[in-house]
Amino acid sequence: MNHDDKNDLVICSNNDGVEENTSIHLYQKTGVVKGTFTYNTSSFLVNQMLDFGRNAYPIFMDENQDGLTDLLIGNNGLNLNGEKLGRLTLLRNTGSTSRPAFEVIDENYLNFESSEESYLFPTIGDIDKDGDDDLLLGLKNGEILYYNNTAGAGNPYNFVLADGEFKFIDVGNYAAPQVFDLNKDGDLDLIIGEQNGSLFYYENQSSTSAYDFSVEIKTLETLQLKISIRGYSSGTLLLSFLHKMMKQT
Repeated sequence: MNHDDKNDLVICSNNDGVEENTSIHLYQKTGVVKGTFTYNTSSFLVNQMLDFGRNAYPIFMDENQDGLTDLLIGNNGLNLNGEKLGRLTLLRNTGSTSRPAFEVIDENYLNFESSEESYLFPTIGDIDKDGDDDLLLGLKNGEILYYNNTAGAGNPYNFVLADGEFKFIDVGNYAAPQVFDLNKDGDLDLIIGEQNGSLFYYENQSSTSAYDFSVEIKTLETLQLKISIRGYSSGTLLLSFLHKMMKQT
């Protein structure tokens, strides 16, 4: 680990259910006697990184509207006092456009630690066409939460829960939403991945400044991706690929 041509020893737990998630022990090979190791640290690597619990779902946004790209990160649960809690973490860019530097501003953005949600998958977009970004959150039960940004164009985000706006959407388990203009008609559409790899496409039916995702389009029902990670499957990677392809075209 320190490039002295001697193999060192790294030890950590292999139990992903263990609450203590900051212990990676480093023992460095010292001296000339075979098998002699000296304790160095119990926080190797993790003392230089941010830990968001199980899985991390980051999106880029400009939360304070200063022209710099910030980060909002969802997760699939953080073990706090034996309870698995979902939360959003806000990292604000305090650097510059050429040298970004991120600072943790809020580890419990929108106060989800007080809720019963254990999984939060965020995406943003101006779905109501009022000039500011709105927030959609995919939930473990397959539903979508919609937070309307009431700040107005050019102002720091102010997300307010819009009750019942997306109650008709249920994709099964672990909803992973993305918003972008799939059919190139000038309106943001909604595509949602889910646990088994299927994609659900909701074309924006509205021709006004409002939005209407009430109709599920079957165009993408044949697109599936099976990626098994610890028994789970996800359509998220395919969603990200499609989003990139749409931007390129």
